[in-house]
Amino acid sequence: MPTIEDFPHDLPADAVLPFTLHGIRLEIPRAILTPELWLAFELGYYEGSEISALRRAIQPGDGVLEVGAGVGFISAFILRALGAARVVVIEANAALIPTIRRTHELNSVSATVLTGVAGRTDGAVRFHHQAAFWGSSVLPLPDSQAADVAGIDLGRVLRETRPAVLVVDIEGGERDLFAGLDLSGVRNVVVEVHQPQIGGAGISLCFDALQQAGFAYDPDGSSGTNVMFSRYRQPHSRAGRLWAALRA
Repeated sequence: MPTIEDFPHDLPADAVLPFTLHGIRLEIPRAILTPELWLAFELGYYEGSEISALRRAIQPGDGVLEVGAGVGFISAFILRALGAARVVVIEANAALIPTIRRTHELNSVSATVLTGVAGRTDGAVRFHHQAAFWGSSVLPLPDSQAADVAGIDLGRVLRETRPAVLVVDIEGGERDLFAGLDLSGVRNVVVEVHQPQIGGAGISLCFDALQQAGFAYDPDGSSGTNVMFSRYRQPHSRAGRLWAALRA
C-alpha cells in the first residue's frame, strides 16, 4: 500500500499521472499535485464523503449546478454514474480548467464550464490562491496569493439553469454564499463545510441561510463534512411567509 513518502517528487511539473476513482478516469498534472492529494487519489478516498452524499441527493435526469469544480471528478461522476441530464460547473481557479475539460473528455461526458468566483456579482472579486488548489478561497487565508478574478452572479446562473441539485465545495466561501439567494426550484443542496476556515459561527450562518430558503438538514444524505439539505417548504408559500415572520 502506498504511503505519503512514495510521492513522486522527482517527476517534472508537466508530467501527467493517471488515476481511476469510482469508475472515473483522471489525468492529473504533477504541477497541481501535493503528496496528500496524490495519496488520496492512489488510495481512492478523494472526495469519498461527497460521493456518498451525492448518491442520495441526485436522481437520474436531474440538472445539477456545481460550485467549486476542482479537477472535474465530481461533475464527471454525477454525469456518468448518477445519470444527471445536465451539469453546469463554476470554478474560480482558471489554471484548473484544462484539467476539468480533460477529465470530462476522458469519461465521455459534457458539462458547461464557467470560470470565475460564484457570488453576488459579475464584477471582479478578490480570490486567494493556495499552493494546494483545493485550499484556494475567497477568504484571506494564510500563505495565499491574492488576485482579482471575474465574479459570476450565482443568482443569475440559478435562474438560467434551474438545477434540481446545487453542489458547493468552496473552502469557506459557503459561509456567506446562501444569504438572500433565491433557490426556488432547487430540491437538494450538498455543501462541504470547512470549520477550520469559518468556525462554528460561520457554519451557523450557512445553515441559517439555507433554513430561511426552505431547506432542512438531511441526516440520511449527509456524510462527514458534506452536508445535505432537502427542501421542506417553498420560500414563498404561506407556511414559508409565516416562518419568516416568526424569525423576524
